[in-house]
Amino acid sequence: DIENAVDDEIAKRDATAKLPIANVEDSVDVGWAGDYVKAAWQIMQQKAPDVWVLSGEAWTIKYLLKEAYEAVGLNWANCVVDNPDYRRPGPPTELRGDSTKARIGFGYRNEYKPVRHLIQEMVSYHWERGKR
Repeated sequence: DIENAVDDEIAKRDATAKLPIANVEDSVDVGWAGDYVKAAWQIMQQKAPDVWVLSGEAWTIKYLLKEAYEAVGLNWANCVVDNPDYRRPGPPTELRGDSTKARIGFGYRNEYKPVRHLIQEMVSYHWERGKR
């Protein structure tokens, strides 16, 4: 997923390498694992098995890049390179699930907000680990 690809690249701390990426105007579904684990427990408490969609919040890849690189004092535009091999054809898309059924069925909701804090926490953690 995009969050881990960016996080891994930042953690390498190689100023000469650029993250190859495309479709920065696309939106992706971002959520916190803790919310999903809590929801998994809630799903197991249901009386009958069913199909549930759990979703976070949709953010553009550009926004995620900006937040991730700013968390370590870098400008994302200087750290990525557009790679046409990765480009998805067509206009920008929004890749996001609809968790309405889970919200109604057992009160699912995202508790970790805003997503900016999640991205900053993730990147900062790996950045600091890279210093050791």
